Amino acid sequence: AMLWGLILILFLLVFWSMLGVEFVHPVNKRLEWDGNDFCKDAFSSVLHTVLIFFQTLVAGDSWGTCVIPIIKEEPMLFILFAGALVTVQL
Repeated sequence: AMLWGLILILFLLVFWSMLGVEFVHPVNKRLEWDGNDFCKDAFSSVLHTVLIFFQTLVAGDSWGTCVIPIIKEEPMLFILFAGALVTVQL
């Protein structure tokens, strides 16, 4: 059961990461990150997006670092982040 749970979480992370690259990356490129290379590159590829989603959704760490400035720039992306949070946390 735990293996299937892990597989489901990884599948959901990859699914939301593909959407993140498609919709968040263009907004992320418009922002000035002032030397924060992690946030600057966070949504540039599916792998980077899986890492940021794992950090924020699974570990619950650093929502404010990369995600909050993106939501302030484009408030409709809250739906994407909220959907990812709800599906991965449940």
